Amino acid sequence: MLKLPYGLSNFKEIRTEGYYYVDKTRYIELLEALPEKYPIILRSRRFGKTLFANMLGYYYDQRHADEFDEIFAGTYIHVHPTPKRGAYLMLTFNFSGINTETLDNANQGFAFSVKLSVQSFLMRYAAHFSQEDAAGILSGIRPNDLLKALFQKIMDRGFGKCVYVVIDEYDHFANNILSQGKEMFKDLVRTDGYVRPFYEALKAGTEQVVDRMFVTGVLPILLDSLTSGFNIGSNLSTDVRVNEMFGFTDAEIAPVLDALGAGVNRDDVRVYYNGYRFSPHAAQTVYNSDMIWYYGLKFDAAGRVDNMVDPNVISDYRKIRAILSIGDKALEEHILAQIVEQERIVVPGITALFPLTQETEFLFDEQALLSLLFYMGYLSIAGKRGVLIELAMPNLVLRSLYFDYMQYMLMKRGQTRIDGIRKGEALQALVEGKIDGLIALTE
Repeated sequence: MLKLPYGLSNFKEIRTEGYYYVDKTRYIELLEALPEKYPIILRSRRFGKTLFANMLGYYYDQRHADEFDEIFAGTYIHVHPTPKRGAYLMLTFNFSGINTETLDNANQGFAFSVKLSVQSFLMRYAAHFSQEDAAGILSGIRPNDLLKALFQKIMDRGFGKCVYVVIDEYDHFANNILSQGKEMFKDLVRTDGYVRPFYEALKAGTEQVVDRMFVTGVLPILLDSLTSGFNIGSNLSTDVRVNEMFGFTDAEIAPVLDALGAGVNRDDVRVYYNGYRFSPHAAQTVYNSDMIWYYGLKFDAAGRVDNMVDPNVISDYRKIRAILSIGDKALEEHILAQIVEQERIVVPGITALFPLTQETEFLFDEQALLSLLFYMGYLSIAGKRGVLIELAMPNLVLRSLYFDYMQYMLMKRGQTRIDGIRKGEALQALVEGKIDGLIALTE
């Protein structure tokens, strides 16, 4: 029986404690060869972003250079090491878990998170910094002051461009703020706030200290709202070269399903967990990685999984509502009706820019809102129609989520609650390619 890494994001733990690993190390080589030195890749939750970011740390960190054979043996990158292996001081940030009840909570939580990351950096590379150095750097209150002091000390030491910055979940807290209102979000990214000056300091650091950067998140709104403060990053989210960087292909999950035995219903696995395509030019769709690990763990001796939907992977319908409510109320209902009544929705393209600041006002029209649902994984690229892009619900897990949203909308109008039996019948019909039952529930 395979030891599946469900919920794990520490690369060394997975590689040294016998967990099954789907090899994504070829993307280290790809990223290093790109002309863009500061890539940003956006994907929805539970697609392995944090594990990938952690892997970069073990590969590039000077402190782990001697562990390369132990950690990476048997992977693509072990056979094809790159010139920059083990060459950097790794400065890592993770902005999930920040309290966003109020704007002040968010700002203070962001500042505390930055300080912890800088403190961790100084402890890991204590051989390069005296206690007096560390105390001086950490005396800063604002996040940008901490970065400026750290970068200045690195310049004073004459280390050159030796830092690789990894930012995981760059927008997690900001998206929570946005769901509470556009004006609150604008206050978060104002020029005299904490967030924009932090990214301005990072940008300035690329001149003499920061050589490379890798950023993950979900939505591009915060990125675009930083304006010129962080215009060095390259959003590669819909680039065909990284379509399969996160999530698993059919070939990648085949050994897992083979190990589970003959009782696996591969068609069920496909219709429930596959269907994600992130580039209109990509031929392959991918599976949500955590959904696959969940399936493997729940697969019992009788060859069945009683509940195909992992409650830890699927967000509740309120996340969809939070996005759609950014736009006009009538537009919210129109978009929901389109999604559930049409197999595919045609849009001119995926909106790439969402500037939302005190100085600018962005119109969240139909294309923009559908694009946000795409970034969050609630819609996927289903195909092309000439120069147009077709979007659709990727799989039955997401279709179940839209059922819950529809139920909320119907109850809000005072209509009858959708009972579990009717919902189950309609979902089964969807497995068979019939959408009539789903439409009937909205009438």
